[in-house]
Amino acid sequence: MPTTLVIKLDDRIAKRLQEVADEQNATLSDIALAAITDLLNKIDFEQRVQGKEPSKSFDELAEELGIDVEAFALFDVVMQEISWHTLNAGMDDNPPHLGAAAFCRLLRSRTHHEFGEDSVEILKGWGLHRSEDIGRVVFALVEAGWIDASPDDKRADFDHLFLVEDYFAY
Repeated sequence: MPTTLVIKLDDRIAKRLQEVADEQNATLSDIALAAITDLLNKIDFEQRVQGKEPSKSFDELAEELGIDVEAFALFDVVMQEISWHTLNAGMDDNPPHLGAAAFCRLLRSRTHHEFGEDSVEILKGWGLHRSEDIGRVVFALVEAGWIDASPDDKRADFDHLFLVEDYFAY
């Protein structure tokens, strides 16, 4: 017997799904099913990439670094976007490498999308003032097993790239 799934979407997501359905001459149900399938594949991909449970939670890392835990939620969203783009590009067996500058560009884009003109104030309120702070968070995530780094990646790659008030200004 088939299972019925009821999903409540916010208007923005529902509108975008309908646009995709119209573009692809598909039903909204087909597009929603494809999106759910992509999400499940992404979860499976993340488990294969990480291959282990992280050794520390975001709360533990935030306390250790003296940075608000909300910053880790933002970094998590960026990492999920990287995974999602990797899956959609068909690169799940060979994920792309992102250096410090590329990661910071993605973080800036997501921050502007989420917080708009308040981006600088929010980041500084979380304890992120310069690129070095971003690097501390990234490498804490690496050391805890949340993300992987290539052998060539160094925390120093984040040194002296920018001040948050300049780079994240809207």
